[in-house]
Amino acid sequence: MEQLTFIVRKNTWAVILGAIAFSFIIPSAGLLLKPYLNLLLGILMFLSCLDLNPREIIKSLSDFKTLFLTIIIVYFVSPSIIFLIKDYFSLEIFLGLIIAAALPAGRSSVFLSNIYGGIPIKALVSTSISNIISPVMVPMLVWLFA
Repeated sequence: MEQLTFIVRKNTWAVILGAIAFSFIIPSAGLLLKPYLNLLLGILMFLSCLDLNPREIIKSLSDFKTLFLTIIIVYFVSPSIIFLIKDYFSLEIFLGLIIAAALPAGRSSVFLSNIYGGIPIKALVSTSISNIISPVMVPMLVWLFA
């Protein structure tokens, strides 16, 4: 298993680049997977969380300083960068970039954290919290930056 993890870790860039190239060459193939995408991502997150200790997750919830810093980074750094370079985009593109930048961390962050030697428990907790508060934070950030 460690050898597979090592191979994936070293070649993730190639997999992503291959997927992008494949999507440009055969764009209709992605449409076949679209109805199953949420299910596939849910399975990916479930499988990457199987080896996590529930006590560690609860303990990680009490680390307010790290959680607050993570939420600040997730919600404010990307929109701030887009805001600083807004003059280079049309209003429509700028608004789309602000919306995309204000969205919380994706479900794959736990899996990627596990592959790249991060702390999957912290990734799970921060992703879960950022998704819970996103119905309030995303509209507020779009209003604030746009």
